[in-house]
Amino acid sequence: MSFLLNKQSAFLLRSRIIARCKSAERNSKPSADSQGNSQIRNPQGEGGPVFRQGDKIGIRVHAKPCAHKNNITSIDNAYVHIRIAAQPLDGKANKKLVEFMAQLLGCPKSTIELVQGKKTNYKFLHIIHPKNSITDIVDTLRANIKLK
Repeated sequence: MSFLLNKQSAFLLRSRIIARCKSAERNSKPSADSQGNSQIRNPQGEGGPVFRQGDKIGIRVHAKPCAHKNNITSIDNAYVHIRIAAQPLDGKANKKLVEFMAQLLGCPKSTIELVQGKKTNYKFLHIIHPKNSITDIVDTLRANIKLK
């Protein structure tokens, strides 16, 4: 009888610990956006995925690797959604993303740097010393949206 009681109490204890861990995970997630990426939110509180940060322009990107072609699928309030035609191995998709953005915006690859998200799909890019304004960049990105 005591063996059964110990087994039941161990099971209850384990289930309570798991429930607490799940609760702590939910409560500890940052509330910056729907994906919980508070580090890459716009510090000025402006809307949109493209914004100015000092002398740089920041772009929040949701990259989807292993596509057939590089293209922008959509732009919402939080991210520019981009499909990348490279596998996410050894930074190949990150490199292709930077090359694609440089080609799209007409600037050298050296002016675009990947600040955050080297190992995740949610990335943060900086354009250093941009020649174009934010509205020009957003217009260029919107003009190149292709669903497939």
